[in-house]
Amino acid sequence: MTQSPDGKDGCRAENTGLPCADVLEYHLKGQNKLIIRPSGTEPKIKVYLSAAGKSNAGVEAINTTLTNAVFNLVKSIASI
Repeated sequence: MTQSPDGKDGCRAENTGLPCADVLEYHLKGQNKLIIRPSGTEPKIKVYLSAAGKSNAGVEAINTTLTNAVFNLVKSIASI
């Protein structure tokens, strides 16, 4: 199951055909994605980024922007 912002409560569940799991999948602007899930074997949270662009340089720029945003979010959460 995945959840992404939608509807009255801010989330929706949809059947992806994959095994049921605690996964948050955010569809971002320009076909980019942010996927967050817990590790199945360790006390970790795994973050996956999917960047789409018209050129390799464009994808690298989007990837850098998304990566920096995730690192900043993790830093702000860790400081709580």
